[in-house]
Amino acid sequence: MNGPQNNVILISIYGWKGMGYMRKLFGHKKQYTDDDFDMEDFDTDFDAEETYGEEGDYEEAYDGEGYEDGVEYEEAYEDGAEDGVEYEEAYEDGAEDGVEYEEAYEDGAEDGVEYEEAYEDGAEDGGEYEEAYEDGAEDGVEYEEAYDGEGEYGVQLYDANAAVAEYEPGEEYEPDGAYVDLDEAGGDYEDEYEEDEEDDDDEPLPWSAMTDLNFFQKVWYSLVHMSAIDRVITTSGVLVLVLALVAGTIYVDNLTKKNKPASQSVASIGSSMDGIRVVGEDGLMAVADAEKARIDAANAIQDDEQKDYDENEYTKDVTVTMNTTSIEKDLKIKFVNSKTNKLIANVPFSVTVETPDKKTETWTDDDMDGIIYKTGITPGKYSVAMNALTDEKYKDYEISTTAKKVDVRKEIAYQQVDVSDEIKKESEVDSKKEDTMINDTEQESTLTDTVAWVESTKTVIEATYTAIDRKNVKDPMTSAKAGTYIRTAELNVSGFSLQVGESKKLVYSANIGNVSFGQATYTNYDEKIIRVDSDGTITGLTSGSTNLTVTVQGTIKEPDTSGNNVDKTDTFTGNCTINVTEAKVAVTNITLDNTSLTLAEGGVATLKATVVPDNASNKAVTWTSSNADVATVDGNGTVTARKEGTADITVASQENPAITAVCKVTVMKKTDSRTLSLSQSNLSLAPNAKAEIKAIIGNSDAAGSKDGTLEYTLDNTDVASVSMGTLKDGTATITVTGKKAGVAMLTVKLKDSSLTAVCTITVQENTLKLDKSTLSIMPGSKGTVTATAGSTTGTFSADTSDKNIATVKISETKKSSDGSSLTATVEVTGVKTGSATVTVNYTDNGFTQSQTFTVKVAAKEGKLMDTSNRQLYVLTSDNKYREATYADYYDTTIKTFYIKTEGKIKYTGWQTIDGRLYFFDAAGNKVTGEQVIQGAKYNFASDGSLITGSGSFGIDVSKWNGSIDWTAVKNSGVNYVIIRCGYRGSSTGALVEDPKFKANIQGANAAGLKVGVYFFSQAVNKAEAVEEASMTIELIRKYKISYPVFLDVEGSGGRGDKVDKATRTDVIKAYCETVQNAGYTAGVYANKSWLTNKIDAGQLSKYKIWLAQYAATPTYTGRYDMWQYKSTGKISGISGNVDLNISYLGY
Repeated sequence: MNGPQNNVILISIYGWKGMGYMRKLFGHKKQYTDDDFDMEDFDTDFDAEETYGEEGDYEEAYDGEGYEDGVEYEEAYEDGAEDGVEYEEAYEDGAEDGVEYEEAYEDGAEDGVEYEEAYEDGAEDGGEYEEAYEDGAEDGVEYEEAYDGEGEYGVQLYDANAAVAEYEPGEEYEPDGAYVDLDEAGGDYEDEYEEDEEDDDDEPLPWSAMTDLNFFQKVWYSLVHMSAIDRVITTSGVLVLVLALVAGTIYVDNLTKKNKPASQSVASIGSSMDGIRVVGEDGLMAVADAEKARIDAANAIQDDEQKDYDENEYTKDVTVTMNTTSIEKDLKIKFVNSKTNKLIANVPFSVTVETPDKKTETWTDDDMDGIIYKTGITPGKYSVAMNALTDEKYKDYEISTTAKKVDVRKEIAYQQVDVSDEIKKESEVDSKKEDTMINDTEQESTLTDTVAWVESTKTVIEATYTAIDRKNVKDPMTSAKAGTYIRTAELNVSGFSLQVGESKKLVYSANIGNVSFGQATYTNYDEKIIRVDSDGTITGLTSGSTNLTVTVQGTIKEPDTSGNNVDKTDTFTGNCTINVTEAKVAVTNITLDNTSLTLAEGGVATLKATVVPDNASNKAVTWTSSNADVATVDGNGTVTARKEGTADITVASQENPAITAVCKVTVMKKTDSRTLSLSQSNLSLAPNAKAEIKAIIGNSDAAGSKDGTLEYTLDNTDVASVSMGTLKDGTATITVTGKKAGVAMLTVKLKDSSLTAVCTITVQENTLKLDKSTLSIMPGSKGTVTATAGSTTGTFSADTSDKNIATVKISETKKSSDGSSLTATVEVTGVKTGSATVTVNYTDNGFTQSQTFTVKVAAKEGKLMDTSNRQLYVLTSDNKYREATYADYYDTTIKTFYIKTEGKIKYTGWQTIDGRLYFFDAAGNKVTGEQVIQGAKYNFASDGSLITGSGSFGIDVSKWNGSIDWTAVKNSGVNYVIIRCGYRGSSTGALVEDPKFKANIQGANAAGLKVGVYFFSQAVNKAEAVEEASMTIELIRKYKISYPVFLDVEGSGGRGDKVDKATRTDVIKAYCETVQNAGYTAGVYANKSWLTNKIDAGQLSKYKIWLAQYAATPTYTGRYDMWQYKSTGKISGISGNVDLNISYLGY
């Protein structure tokens, strides 16, 4: 190629590569296409119609992740200087490399691309793009709140000369104040916008007006007055055109030459381009890469709290609840979505209020934040009613206009008020503006560490393995769930019998090891039959039988992964049967309902005996006949006439046979040849069960009639009910339905004759009981459940819902020692993992009772333990030991199991051993005497144990500490932790929950640490302090709190810094008093400077003082109960720095 051709290509490469760097620096994600450059969208004037809808809705200019068409814009006027390259000129009045960039910064538009940032809140954390509607509206995304309500827009532009705030993991975010506030500088939004409009009108002259200029002057004038990006695009377009012409020329030229294909010539151009570098390319790449890295780092801190950003949008079908609170001469009216318990913003709520002096006023939610708040009002009784919403878009809102009576308090009661509807998640606020605590505690001095801090570790240096007898290996079927292995946590509970009025103590034990139990609960029993006290004492109330379920938390000593026995907890359950009998009462008399009876031959009648007294312990009787040839009697008192004659039927007490009653029976010769009988004389069924009996009319004369009319009576309709069908061919069907446990006599009579037939109906409760409701086994293993029935003449059967999961059979049945019950062993065999239901049946005299239990077949996974809960090992073929598992227990080729005996163990760092705290240096040696560790002084006894009188070691944490391994923290010698539960916003005053609070408090409690909490205050009066205390109480009420609850009072650069000393002291007292009235110990956290100069600490004698002073020894002269001595501590389980504290509370 010739020289000019190379030069043209070089220029084109320079232009396009330069644009590439600009695109990367400004965040452009793709090259422009013809579709991108739709000139209808590129207005040089600010077009309010494009950016805002008719009602001020912030529409398509910003889609939440960048601008439309996938082109993301990062501000061209970022953070001043980065990587040595200064970009101040990019938005000044000067020029960079001769190219003016004023237009790129003015008007919020770059060649028609509208930038709302020109009048936004600027950039925070070094220039992050802040949304134009960030503090604006939800529910329709209405652009409202950027306006400060006083006629001026509170606009901030980023000051490129300010220091860039960088966030380091483990350190608290501290804004550097790198903003220029136009409100304070005298520049308001209207002026700025007017100036922009004037600049927009400064358009270049059209060519038709340039009458005195030649063609080239007109071109030069147009180039000078066009925008920067227009110049770049125009120049690049010309260069591309030139490049195309040159390439075409080369191609045509080579077609005329036969020595070389044109394609190779063109390819050689690419080869030449490959090595070309642009002047400053490395710097541009570095700046672009550094900018991308800075943005990623700035956003990283918000990953947890912003990942599920809650943007309140307009919602239909809302039921509005009006909540009210009053603290002192104020009234807060809150409009809440009853479904979500969240405030409803961006809705023009209003209320009609009747004051104590009977005046009627209308109050409106002017800023539409869902709250109307009136202060300094007259105390007394107010009537408040919501007004209907008239706008059509609120037609689906359900609002009650019924007036609500409200008492406005005259004085603060220091009691919790309901702020649950005001508590926000951090994703609902701009945390960079709201969570702005400034740690202004200076590092005054430090003690020099005498021992270097090291991580807490435990290393086994040597170990030996000892074989154990297989009988000492715990069957996995009875193993407990701890870590990854499985146990069936069950109770062995022994039932018993007692009399009415008698009391006995229930005894139970675990089915595994040595377990210490907590308080048991007792459920699933009949409260009419027994009373169960909290200590397990059972008292009989009425006779009967009932099941009883016992549930209790148990603590078991089990080895952890390091082989140390640690406490594990689990829930144990068991069942038993309690039988209650009446206290023994002697029989005094027996009477019969008939003392004489006349029957025809074949006739049947039933005598009813009454035992006196009614509550006699043994009401059993015996029946006898003086002449069985004439009349017989069965055990139910049913008399059957045999032949003509007389006989005495005697009933006697079984307890005292001397007590009797007699009925004289006369049998007449039969004249009717018909007979009457029932298909069964005894029937047993359960409550709500149905059964059928056949009533049959016969005739001894083959040619005789079987017609007649049947009648029936039932002597106890509480026990059962009966209905009789139509007589057909001498047979009628009687349907019996059981109601409740008891006995009833059914008597059927053939009308116009002396023929009767009797059936004894017994309704019995389900007496079948199982000793467990759940059985856990493994594939190939067996388990058993014991079934007990209340009689001895029936048979058991069992079936499973899924034979692919488990099979079942009855392996054994036997009578109880007293002969009152029958038990069966239900044997279950696991087939494969899963769950199945086993049904056990007991059938006696045609009556079937059923009970079910669940079988869980678990995989053969988990660590195999011995009976002392020590991990077992097996020897492999390569003579190495590995941990034994459940599968090894069933492997018949493994004959021997081993226990590992730990030899020498090397500890480092803080260690809790046998309840005492030690510190081991890097060499594994215990430290003794007076030592300084991480800037704190400790005293250790001669055996290395920490002397507790020197103070207790603890930390405090918040979201800034990230995710925490609380077990590692506990093992590092930390005794307590103070956890931030929330904060009040430095800017808006919103109540915000710390996004890590729940995870932190749950983890700390689970690790066994003492737990306190703190709340970062921005209260400006006592009422707000009560609200902060109320939020704290609401957040901690369901957790175990074993350390004080503190109010964090320190600098923020926000609203809380502006109150005077007296007000701040009142705020602290109001918070602490409210917390203490809720049953907690309260206190205040502040540094030495604030306690001395900004708080009247002398008024806080009732509360704990938590002093922050980073010094070798505190020099604060006032009282303090805790001392935060360092903010750059290191603790195992926490990444980055953490605050370290010494407590002198004594617990």
